[in-house]
Amino acid sequence: MEIMQATLMDDYEVCVDCLSSRPVEPVPSDCCGQGCSPCVLDIYDEELKLWKKNCWKRHGGGSDEVQGEPVDMMKPDEYTICKLITKDQVTTNTFLFTFALPEGYSLDLALGQHLVLRQEAPTGGIITRQYTPISPTGRRNKFTVLIKLYEDGKMSRCIRDWQVGTHCDWRGPIGSFSYHVNQYSHIYLIAAGTGITPLYGIISHIVENDNEETFVRLLYASRSYNDILLRKKLNELALYWNFSVRYFLSQNSGERQTNSYGEEIHVGRISKTDLAKEIAVTESSQAIVCGTRHFEADMKGYLLELGIQEDRIVRF
Repeated sequence: MEIMQATLMDDYEVCVDCLSSRPVEPVPSDCCGQGCSPCVLDIYDEELKLWKKNCWKRHGGGSDEVQGEPVDMMKPDEYTICKLITKDQVTTNTFLFTFALPEGYSLDLALGQHLVLRQEAPTGGIITRQYTPISPTGRRNKFTVLIKLYEDGKMSRCIRDWQVGTHCDWRGPIGSFSYHVNQYSHIYLIAAGTGITPLYGIISHIVENDNEETFVRLLYASRSYNDILLRKKLNELALYWNFSVRYFLSQNSGERQTNSYGEEIHVGRISKTDLAKEIAVTESSQAIVCGTRHFEADMKGYLLELGIQEDRIVRF
C-alpha cells in the first residue's frame, strides 16, 4: 500500500486515511473526577489501542485472530456493524433505538454490561460513547438502547440523523456487575434521568427470578411527570412483591398528570432526609446510584453520612 504523508506511531507508519479515523482525545473537563467506571478517559484509551491495532493490521502487521475462535459472537474489542430497525420517541428529546445484529451474530449480554457506540463527528474525527441496553439479558440477536439527545452533545448531533436502516458501529459487551442470587436482603437504587437505563436491567433481572428474595426499592428523580422514562415498564415491574418505586419531580409545572393507580409521587429533589427515611443501613443492603456527575456525587455523600459503607455504594 502506498503511504502518503505518513507519521510514525509506535514504530510503524500510519497513513492519512488511518489518521482521519483516530479517536478524538477527551478534554480534561470531560472527566468528572468522581471515579466513574469506565471513565471517558478509559474508553478513549481502549479506542486508541483498537485504532493502533487496526492500523497495524492494515499495513501488513498480520492478523491476531485466534484459530477456532467463534466469529458469530459480538466482541468487546472489535466493532460490529448493526442495523437500526426501530426508532421510537419516548419524550421530546429521548428515544428508544433497537438494533439488529448481522445474520448469524449474537450478543451475550450479562447484567450491568454496556456497549460502546462509535460515530464519525460532523466536524471530523471519531467519537465514542457508552450505552447500556435495556433489553433482557437473554436476547441475543438484537438490542435496544434508550438515548437522550442533548442540544450541544457531540454524539447527539450524529444520532439526530439516524433513520431506520442506518448502520452503526457497536462493540461489547463490556464491564460486569458482581451479583448473585440473594446476595443482599435489600438493594436501593437511586437514579436521575437516563440513569434509569442500567438500573432497569437490574430490577427486571431480580424481580423476574422466582428464586430471588431480595427487596428492590427505586428512588427515581425526574424533572417532571412526563419526563419519567420507562414509567409504564417500571409500574409493571412494581406489580411484583419485591419491587417498589417512588418518583421525585424537581419541577411542579402544573402539567396534567394521569397517574397510574398506586404511584408514589413526591414533588421535590431527593434529599438526605428522604434517603434517611427510605434506607435501612444494614450489613445485607447495597445502594446503587446512577445519574449526572453532580447527582451521583451528592447522593454518594448523603449515603456516606447516613453510615452506608463505601464498598456498598456502586456508581454506574
